[in-house]
Amino acid sequence: MGTPDVTIVWFKRDLRIGDHRPLIAAAGSGGPVIPLSIAEPSIRTADDAHPAHWDFVRSCLVPLRDDLAATHRTDTTAIRRAYQAR
Repeated sequence: MGTPDVTIVWFKRDLRIGDHRPLIAAAGSGGPVIPLSIAEPSIRTADDAHPAHWDFVRSCLVPLRDDLAATHRTDTTAIRRAYQAR
């Protein structure tokens, strides 16, 4: 029996878990799931970027982390570190 495949789920814009199709598919695969959210520098520094948008994104990441931990028993250490680094 081999090691199960690891699936990375990228939370780019949809920061919900209830109807997140890639997350649902990954959770059903039976292997480990790594949730990932990246603050892309090119978007953060764009001419139309606004600090209020990033405040909103950050405010969504904490509940996302908590929901993932509660629902999917995810190790959220990496998410916590990335959030605290901000």
